[in-house]
Amino acid sequence: MIQKVVVFYKEFKEYSRADQIYGLGFGLLILYFIVASVAILFFSQHDITGIAEFFSMPSIYIFTLAVLVEYWAPVKSLFNKKWFKWLIGGVAVLVYKYSEIHANLFINDFVENDPSYFSTASSILTVLYLPYSWLVVISLILSIFIFVHWVFIPNSKNTKTPTYGNGKYFARFLGLFWVFLTFSQVKAHFENGESFYSDLTKVVILQSEYFGKSHCRNVTKIEHSAYLDRGYISIYNPKTDKFRTELCDINILLPDEHNKALTVLLIWN
Repeated sequence: MIQKVVVFYKEFKEYSRADQIYGLGFGLLILYFIVASVAILFFSQHDITGIAEFFSMPSIYIFTLAVLVEYWAPVKSLFNKKWFKWLIGGVAVLVYKYSEIHANLFINDFVENDPSYFSTASSILTVLYLPYSWLVVISLILSIFIFVHWVFIPNSKNTKTPTYGNGKYFARFLGLFWVFLTFSQVKAHFENGESFYSDLTKVVILQSEYFGKSHCRNVTKIEHSAYLDRGYISIYNPKTDKFRTELCDINILLPDEHNKALTVLLIWN
């Protein structure tokens, strides 16, 4: 028995790093089946469910790590190619423009005005939305790459290949599913209107574009305003959390009003 363990350990050391991690995941699953088989005889269904949850998530995390390690090598090799660097540069420009578009759409939806009037907020939000934009692009590229690499390009053979059989495909599926599920959850967090990230972007707009003091008489003390164009302003009310657009009512007399006031003053005298 000990000799078999020693032989297995020597073979295990010659596996690729990804296959070693896959092996750890399978080992954890085997341990789960052993513990679950014993638990069925002595524990309740609630306890068995708890045991399943205890072993299932670590196994999925291990398989996810194995998938990332397995596919990192071919991805890493691409960074040494000149055409790939140019491709990344072009994608980076598209990602920035996509982030800019997303930032402007958020500004328009929030303040209900043309985003071009809020250039400072647009620049800041573009940077803040870069992680989201890269996440969308990487998710798309990763899904295409893994599909092509998995289906059309056979895996490189190592000096020692473990006989996991179809179990390795199952482990890959679990790992890839968890990667895409994580990406989807992060993406949903960015798009959630009530998330911390959404609240942060709203604060950026209000702090960078709206100001408390104004010469316009139709802006109350608690309200904040931002100048738009042709005398119009966007007014934000913190109490109602609403925006409105009005013509700035400046506390000065126009030429006709000045002449009328002067005439009234002369008649009075």
